[in-house]
Amino acid sequence: MPSLKLDELLGVPKLPDYLETVNQRLNHAVQSANPGLRRPLQKVISAKSKRLRPALLFASAGGKLNEKTVSCGTAIELLHLGSLVHDDLIDNADSRWGKLSIATTDGYATAVLAGDYLLASACAQAAKIDGQIAELISQTIINLIKGESLEAAEDYNLYRTEKSYFDCVQAKTAELISISCRLGGICAGQTQTQIKSLALYGNQLGISFQLIDDLLDILSSSKLLGKPVGNDPKNGVYTLPIIYSLRSGSQRQLKKVLKAQKISAKDLAAIVLADDSVQKTIARVNSYNQLARDSLDKLGTAHAAGLQDLPDAYLTWALNNLVLSEYQAKIV
Repeated sequence: MPSLKLDELLGVPKLPDYLETVNQRLNHAVQSANPGLRRPLQKVISAKSKRLRPALLFASAGGKLNEKTVSCGTAIELLHLGSLVHDDLIDNADSRWGKLSIATTDGYATAVLAGDYLLASACAQAAKIDGQIAELISQTIINLIKGESLEAAEDYNLYRTEKSYFDCVQAKTAELISISCRLGGICAGQTQTQIKSLALYGNQLGISFQLIDDLLDILSSSKLLGKPVGNDPKNGVYTLPIIYSLRSGSQRQLKKVLKAQKISAKDLAAIVLADDSVQKTIARVNSYNQLARDSLDKLGTAHAAGLQDLPDAYLTWALNNLVLSEYQAKIV
C-alpha cells in the first residue's frame, strides 16, 4: 500500500528531521517512568504512526525547526497518544497499529496509568514552554474528556441526531487538530488573523478526518487499518453513515441488527451501502475540505499551498488504499 508522504504533500522538506527530533523527545519523556510502566509506554511511543498532528504544527509554522516547534510538537503527540490509550479502553479495542493494545498485554489498570502518564507528560512539556501553551494544552484535554462524556451519553441511541454527532467530533477530534495548527502559527510568530485562520483550518480538517475514519470503520478491515473495525456500532456508538442509514429505506433492517448487537462487518457494510449513506458522508467530507481550504485564504504565506492540498489528498488516498476492494466500486 502506498504511504502518505506528508513531507512532499505539505511542502516542508525538513519534516523528517523534525519528526525524528520529536520522536527522540517522546522517548525521553517516558524514561522517568518505573520499569513496569516504561515498557508499555515505549511500545506506544515506538508504534508506527504518521505523527500527523506534529506534522501539521510544523507545516503551520512554515517548516521552522527550532526548540519551540519541537517542544510543542512533542506535547501535542503525547496528548494524542494518551487519548488513544484511553480510547482503546473505552472502545474495548484489543489492538492498535496492528499490535495488541496495552490493556490486552498488560491489563486494564496499566493502560489507565499509561494514558494518564502520557497526558500528564503533555502538560509538563507544555509548561516548560510558556503559560499560554500550557493553558491551551490543558484546555484541549478538558475538551477531549467532555467529548467522550457527550458520546457516552448517546450510546445505543437509535435516534441520535447529526448535531449530537458533530458536537462529539468537535470536542474529540477537531479540537486537537485545530490546536496543532494554532500552535504552529504561535511558534512562527504569526499575526492573530493568521493564527485564527490556521486554527479554523485545523478544525474543519479534523471533522473531515473523523468522517473518513467513521467510513473506514465500516468499509475497511483490521489488516488495512491496523486496528479493529466495527467497534463503534458494537459499542453503541452510531456515527454519521449509520445515522444516515437509520433515516433511509434501510432503517428497519439496520435497527434490527443494531438492537440484536450481533453485528458482522460484512452485514453492516452491505446495509449501509444499500442506500446513499456513504455518498452523503463523502459529500460532507468534501464540504468540510472546502471549508478548510477557504479558511487559508487570509494566511497569505507560501506554505499554505501544502496545507490546502492535504484535505483532498488524504480523502483520495484513504478511499483508494484503505477501503476494501469489493466496496470501492460502490462508493463512487
